[in-house]
Amino acid sequence: MSLNLVIEGIIFLTVVVWLGMITRFCWLSPNKGIWLIFLIGGFMFFSAATLNLVEDMIGHPGLAEDAKDFSFAVGAVLLAVGFYQWSSWTIRNMRRLENVAVKDELTRLFNRRGFLQRLAQEIERSRRRNYGFNLLILDLNNFKFINDTHGHPVGDTVLKKTASILESELRSYDILGRIGGDEFAAILPDTRPEDGFEVSERIIKAIERGSSGAAFQVSVAVGAAFFPLEADSAEKLIIVADRRMYKNKTARAAENC
Repeated sequence: MSLNLVIEGIIFLTVVVWLGMITRFCWLSPNKGIWLIFLIGGFMFFSAATLNLVEDMIGHPGLAEDAKDFSFAVGAVLLAVGFYQWSSWTIRNMRRLENVAVKDELTRLFNRRGFLQRLAQEIERSRRRNYGFNLLILDLNNFKFINDTHGHPVGDTVLKKTASILESELRSYDILGRIGGDEFAAILPDTRPEDGFEVSERIIKAIERGSSGAAFQVSVAVGAAFFPLEADSAEKLIIVADRRMYKNKTARAAENC
């Protein structure tokens, strides 16, 4: 048995194993199109390897040279396309998983983890570029009562509508997050200290307007804090804004008594 024949036999068996693995992936994978491309490409290589082996076994090398060249060429192209599609699919999946890790599933805003990451980034950017920004903490009033009285689906609708109102009232580059059950937060880059109060008042009125005519009134308490004038870290900034929000919530509850 010639060395050539042994090498071609090994190539043949390798391609057979490859085809078996790709067939299995194609069967099990949710993205069957990509693996089907791999399967066809592998089959073309299998055909070329088979022709090569048969030629050497019958002692007529080069008998089907054109067919082999065609199979190798088509197989190479298909495998290249398959690898490209698989890489693109993998990157999209990784981005989707990253979004799942930092986005709130209900409102599609940043979740607490994602928002705190963006807050840390904004603090660094503010220090580098020497500008200030406002942090707003927002808490829906009587949300537990809405949930208990009207049910969680209605509560979810209120949260989604609140998120939508916040997005419409803020600038496209302001950063929004849902950081708790009924608690939202916003970063307003490159603003003045007084802007925090003005935006807070606008949001309060917009949310109250959004529930006018409904079976229940939705309102929100807002607290603002300015970086770096009132706090020099994310933790301190959140504490200042949170305290102001609860002060406003308490004041509103006293007015309604």
